[in-house]
Amino acid sequence: MVDGRNEQGYALVSVLLIIVIFSVLSLSFMGQAFSSVKQNQEVEKNTQSVAISEMGVSYYQVAIQNLFEQKKDEVALKVKNNIYNQGDESKVIEFLRSSLETGIKNIPDPPKVDGDSSFKLDKGLNKIKVTSSNNEIKMELSILGTKSGKSTSLHTEMIIYNLSTIKIKSTSVGTPEFEYKEIELKKSDVTDAGCINPLSLEIDKKSKKKSDGTNICSKVFIDEPLTGKIYNVANQNKFAVNNTLYSTIDLTLDGNFNNTQVLDIYSKSLTLGDNFNNGANLNIETKYDLTFSKNVQNLSNSNFYIGGHLIAPGQFDLENDSHVWVRGTKATGDTHTKSRIEKKLRIDATSSMCVNGDLAIEAFNNFNGKLYIKGIVTNLSGQKLEHANITYVTESNQNSFISQCGKTFDSPSSASIDWKDTSNTNINEVTY
Repeated sequence: MVDGRNEQGYALVSVLLIIVIFSVLSLSFMGQAFSSVKQNQEVEKNTQSVAISEMGVSYYQVAIQNLFEQKKDEVALKVKNNIYNQGDESKVIEFLRSSLETGIKNIPDPPKVDGDSSFKLDKGLNKIKVTSSNNEIKMELSILGTKSGKSTSLHTEMIIYNLSTIKIKSTSVGTPEFEYKEIELKKSDVTDAGCINPLSLEIDKKSKKKSDGTNICSKVFIDEPLTGKIYNVANQNKFAVNNTLYSTIDLTLDGNFNNTQVLDIYSKSLTLGDNFNNGANLNIETKYDLTFSKNVQNLSNSNFYIGGHLIAPGQFDLENDSHVWVRGTKATGDTHTKSRIEKKLRIDATSSMCVNGDLAIEAFNNFNGKLYIKGIVTNLSGQKLEHANITYVTESNQNSFISQCGKTFDSPSSASIDWKDTSNTNINEVTY
């Protein structure tokens, strides 16, 4: 007969063994679980840093697109100023390549996305490569995205295509036209139909009404006058303050312009039929000649941008920070070969005058300001006049007078650039 009490120890051992086995298995499973969690966290960090890097790619794509458009504007200006001419397309491509390479390196690092996320362009040695062929500019960049201490670098290529289609074209035979374009107004900007080609410019400042009782025109656009080219202004008491008068045709304003204030006028060519005295805060621009019929005196803070010639049969005074820019070249719409002031010219110490061609005057009167001229100043008999305040401008020194004379002495555009099918920057390839 077997004694059962002798088997009780074996049962205890079996139980303990089972407990040990399950404990080991549990620890193993827990270890694997913790390892999986850690791996998932690392994968998540990698995924997030990749997403941040891709955000950086989009950011720099836009920045480089803006840079490219800016450089295109610079090229157009160089073409306008005859720095690039027909046949210089390869120089344009090289300018774009080198400018983009420098510009990309100078793109500032963006602010952090959040507290522990950021991206930036890798500006290390040879990390930015910009190369060109006859038809494209390729930009190779590396964007470093960081999230929670984990970083991922993405390599991207951005390509500008179709550069071989760029063409610089010369203008047609004849003298290229020139405009200052200081005063601009589109016909679509004039919302009141009665202010487009109006029958009259009789506008009463006091009542704020036109003579027909309709509301004042703060903007007037003229491209086909209903009563001919002459508008009788009668007296400046009946012309509005804070007006812009824009005419794409030759225009005559036949009347008294005394005491005019805060008025902008643009016209293809413009004749003012009476005195122009005591004006303040005026801007007048013409594509071709500007002609006064009588005196111009006692001005304040007024500017004249003249694409052709200045013709003044009376006294002409520039006072109280007033300035004149005269293009002075013979063009299609000019009726005179040089600017002419038939009475005395006065320029006070706060004012100036820039003339691209010749200027004939009767004499100077209290000449304390500055006259910059790319031509000669003579009296009405043709004898050259000298004065300490006359500066004669030449091809070699004209850049020194940009701050005073702006575009007055620039060569008019003799060429233009056609970008044709040049595409915008495109992300062609992204590799990890």
